[in-house]
Amino acid sequence: MSTSPKISIIGSSIRDDRWNDFYENLNQRNDIEFEIVFCGNSNLTSELPSNFNYIYSQTKPAQCVEISARYAKGELLMVSSDDLLFGDHFLDNLYEHYQENCSNNDFVSANFKRKGYEYTSEDFKFWRFADNSPLMPMNLTLKKEIWHEIGGVDKNFMGLFYDLDLALRLMERGGLNFKCEKAISEEIFSKDSLLTKIEKKILSFLGKKRAISLYEEIGIKMDKPMLNSFWVKDLQQLNESEEFYSIFEDKVHVKNRLLGVESFSDKDLREVSQGPKGRWN
Repeated sequence: MSTSPKISIIGSSIRDDRWNDFYENLNQRNDIEFEIVFCGNSNLTSELPSNFNYIYSQTKPAQCVEISARYAKGELLMVSSDDLLFGDHFLDNLYEHYQENCSNNDFVSANFKRKGYEYTSEDFKFWRFADNSPLMPMNLTLKKEIWHEIGGVDKNFMGLFYDLDLALRLMERGGLNFKCEKAISEEIFSKDSLLTKIEKKILSFLGKKRAISLYEEIGIKMDKPMLNSFWVKDLQQLNESEEFYSIFEDKVHVKNRLLGVESFSDKDLREVSQGPKGRWN
């Protein structure tokens, strides 16, 4: 393994029970040199492969992604979660597609399957079924130097939709989304263990529910509205000279960010969550 992998897979991760399958899926199906750089508050003590770097932090998920990006050594950064598996030569295809098509501000993205359903172009749109709505990325992949040049993850995000913001900021600079049709990632759903099934029955009997998902906790309530505050305005407020992608009902998706980027500071980056932090340190 060289000191400079071609691709660094970065992300926030605490589900250490999935790491072995995640790593082996990539290691056995690709020829390209890669590394995984995950960050989170897992206390797993077992030894990881030399190209799997885990950084401990109790900060919020979006900040963990930025920490991963700053520690990554690869030429390209690829955003990923730990609940994905990838098709044959996923990284090989993604890297080749980038080399053949992309300039500095461009990025590549993958196809995506969920519960057997393969996403269509409509599913990737910022607004489904809206005319001219731009396609958003899955497994956003871009040059590491450009990630840092544009300011990385905005600290106002808690844990989701930051990648769409990054993509739109690249597009604001003239970048294009080159989707790699041969690269397919798929979300994996774990079967409930016997203990989980028992827990669900007990909670149901008591009239209680299990903890909600991250998407339900912060995605719908916090991060999606945050994304919209940067890129969506009321149609009646649109200026005549203002460029936009699409109109949906009484809203317009503009091409230029409405607010400046607030990057994470290096100070106490691994120790203290910056910006909105919710239940994290």
